[in-house]
Amino acid sequence: MIPSSHLSWYERPVVLVLLSVLSIIGLGFVTPLFDLDEGAFTEATRELLESGNWVSTSLNGEPRHDKPILIYWLQAISVTIFGQFEGAWRLPSMLLSGIWLWLTYRFGREFLSPRTGALAVWVLASSWLATVIFKAAIADALLNTLLCWTLFTIYRFTQAPNERTLAIAGLAMGLGFLAKGPVAVVLPLGTLLIAMSLQLRLWEFLSICLKPAAWLTVLLVITPWHVASYLDQGWAFFEGFYLGHNLGRFSDTMESHGGSYSYYLLLLPIIVMPFIRWLPATLGHGWRTFINRDQSLDLFLWCWFGLTFVIFSASSTQLPHYLLYGLTPFFLLLARQIDQQISVGKWWLLPGLTLAAFFALFPLLLPWVNAPDQYLEATLALGTQVFENWDGPVVVALAMLAVISVWLARSSSIYGILMSAAAVALSVNFVAMPVIAAAQQQPVKNAAEFALANHADREFVAWRIDMPSFSVYTDRIVPKTTPAQGQLVFTKRGKLDSLAQQVNDATIAPVFSDGGIVLVLIGGFDQ
Repeated sequence: MIPSSHLSWYERPVVLVLLSVLSIIGLGFVTPLFDLDEGAFTEATRELLESGNWVSTSLNGEPRHDKPILIYWLQAISVTIFGQFEGAWRLPSMLLSGIWLWLTYRFGREFLSPRTGALAVWVLASSWLATVIFKAAIADALLNTLLCWTLFTIYRFTQAPNERTLAIAGLAMGLGFLAKGPVAVVLPLGTLLIAMSLQLRLWEFLSICLKPAAWLTVLLVITPWHVASYLDQGWAFFEGFYLGHNLGRFSDTMESHGGSYSYYLLLLPIIVMPFIRWLPATLGHGWRTFINRDQSLDLFLWCWFGLTFVIFSASSTQLPHYLLYGLTPFFLLLARQIDQQISVGKWWLLPGLTLAAFFALFPLLLPWVNAPDQYLEATLALGTQVFENWDGPVVVALAMLAVISVWLARSSSIYGILMSAAAVALSVNFVAMPVIAAAQQQPVKNAAEFALANHADREFVAWRIDMPSFSVYTDRIVPKTTPAQGQLVFTKRGKLDSLAQQVNDATIAPVFSDGGIVLVLIGGFDQ
């Protein structure tokens, strides 16, 4: 163990912990839930608690087959202990993200170098993409943590084989399967297969696969819930999840999340900012690794990243955070390149500071966005208003960080780049996300509170809107259906004309309006 007095300030545990806490938590305990994903996951968990059915999940009373059960169990335990508020819904992801960062640090320290492990934490914790996922009440922080645990353990097994290590890998893989399905098995096995095949060690791979320790552990973890799911709803989950949401996402575009083969290639430079200076060297090292195939660790990490990159680049459904499943090894390799060339030209501060400034000041751009409908127009207007009414302490702090970055660069440009990395994380967590939440999601929460305070005895329905957080905040199922007399309708601006047509021109009385969200009584106030 290196004494703290001999460590650079950015390597010290207290700095790494502080950076991690700021990146993981941000304003996640108070920011409203984001739709669609957070709203859907939390509403499914709420319905699980309401029904008492801990085997099968539903959304708006209909079976939900998007994901296996583990994230819902963790969220249910959290809100049972702490109550139903945003921080409790997000707490499992936050805690698991801390483990994710720790696993990355420990592996980098053990197999690369102590400084590389510390720098990997800086790269991961300051990634705008990762910091969003850290606190999202969805399954991705859970899956990333379990993938890292699985693959790091598998690599340790290849260096020092024993049955206990293999069983631990099986435990992590099984839990990953319960988190998000086959990807938790495909990525680890695929990574090991490709890495060992390239090193002409295929027979060794087959011998590992024939060892029962991992597979028995996986089966012990996943079988009870799958059996319980079959007993509860037959083959419905298997058909909906494995055929629909796994094969379907790969072969067909789902939820309008299409892309192209170049999608992640173009996204990667933006994801690694402000460390883009070391991106070409890292990619060049990867090319040499595949050519030479003589360094087992490097090859293993590159196969992990490369397999993830290829699978999701070929998928018909593409989202930025899918690449995170393979970014941890890439960040470790990038951190090593930073460690090997710690000092660079000062002008490399510019990409990071530019990105931080964009996230910090993007609300100023909202008035120039061309809104295609009334809902988005009202949402953008509210976002602009929120930003204009803000006292701006965070923006001032970020400006000070930029000045400090430039000042530190006088002695070592890496100090300035690390400060610009912190500025990126802070701008995302304390400016961009809160402003988006205030404009898009706070009106939904306000509408729910108004509905409960003034119309709790009425039936709530949703009309041409997919924001399930309204159900979470009203603590009831809000079906998406054609409204009827006396119902309170949750909808968007711009949908009132179509609503009037659907209710045969019955009286519609708007009773709440905030941003792009409206509540309407069908039949007026006297119903």
